[in-house]
Amino acid sequence: MNHSLLIYLTRAGNFVLFGVSELTQNVAPGGNLTQNGRGANDFLAIKIDANGTKIWDRRFGGTQADVGKSIVRASDGNLILAGNSLSNISGDVSENNQGTNSADVWVVKIDTDGNKIWDRRFGGSQSDGCFDMIQKSNGNLSIIGKSKSGIDGNKDTPNYGRYDFWHIEFNLNGTKVNDNTYGNDEANTGRKILQSPGGDLILAGNSWSTKYVTPTYSSNDFWIIKVNNDANRNHYASDPDGDSISWSINGGSDASKFTINSVTGELTLNTADFENPQDADSNNSYEVNLRITDAQGLYSEKTLNVYVEDAYEPSKPNHTVDLNSSVNLEMIWVEPGTFTMGSPTT
Repeated sequence: MNHSLLIYLTRAGNFVLFGVSELTQNVAPGGNLTQNGRGANDFLAIKIDANGTKIWDRRFGGTQADVGKSIVRASDGNLILAGNSLSNISGDVSENNQGTNSADVWVVKIDTDGNKIWDRRFGGSQSDGCFDMIQKSNGNLSIIGKSKSGIDGNKDTPNYGRYDFWHIEFNLNGTKVNDNTYGNDEANTGRKILQSPGGDLILAGNSWSTKYVTPTYSSNDFWIIKVNNDANRNHYASDPDGDSISWSINGGSDASKFTINSVTGELTLNTADFENPQDADSNNSYEVNLRITDAQGLYSEKTLNVYVEDAYEPSKPNHTVDLNSSVNLEMIWVEPGTFTMGSPTT
C-alpha cells in the first residue's frame, strides 16, 4: 500500500509526490513503481510532469519502518525529505538508531533526479518523531515534531515528562544547529511550523496538558507557541482569571546585573563581557529570580540562568589584495596568525 502525503511543485513545473510505501524488503513493487522494498515501510518520492506522466520514482529506507512526513525544495535546488525511522544501518540508512526499538527523526537530501546526496538522523534513546519542516529565511531547515527523549543521542535539550514539542534546526549539509523542547509533565505534540515575516517561528500542535497551557478547554487542546528566529521562547506569564500582572526581580546571585520592565517583563542584562565575567561564579552564567504578582498580591517565581557566549573578534582586520586592475581578493584573518582566502570580486 502506498500513501501520498504531500505534493511539491518544482521550479521546472513538475510535481514531486512524497509519502510512505508499505512493501516487504526486496519485494518488487509491481504496478508502475520500479524499486524494490527496503523494509516494512519506506519513504516514497514520485516525480511527475504537468500532465501526470511519471518521470521517476524513488524509495528510501532501511530494514525497519521508515515513514515520510514532509518535503521541502531547498534554496540550492535540491529536495529535503523528512520523516521517522526505526531502521539501523541498512539500505539507504547510514546511521544507527539512537535508541532501542524507538523511532528517530530521519532526513534525506536528494537531487532533482532523485539521487540521494546525504541522510541524517536526529534523536535520543526514547521515541522521537517529525511532523513538519520548513526552510527558514537564513537558509537552514527547521523541523517540528515530538520527543520523549532526554539529553542523550544527539538531542541536547531535556524532556519534561511525556512527549514534548521538539524543534530541530540544521543546515543544508545536514549539520544540526540547535534543538529545543517545549512542554511539561503531560503530552504535547508539535505538528506544524511557520515563519513570520519578522523572522519569528510559529509552532502549532496538540496539548493534553491541563496546567502548562492557560486556559485549558478540554483534555486535548490546540497549542500555539511563538518563538524567536533561534527558537528561543521569551519568559512569559498569564493570570488564569485574566487579571493584570506585574514583573519584578526578587533575588538571585546576580540580580544586581539585571533590570526588568514591570509591565512587559522585558529583562535586560546590563553587563556582558565574556573575557571579564561579572557574575557571582565568574563563569558567564548569570542567575536571576523573577516574580510575577497579580492584583490580589498572589505571586509565582522562576529562576533563570542567562549564559554569555564568546564572539569571535579578529585581532587584525581583513586585507584586500589587488590581483589586477579589475579583480580583488579579500584575505580574512584567522587566529593564531594565518589568512584564509575569500572569493575574488570584480
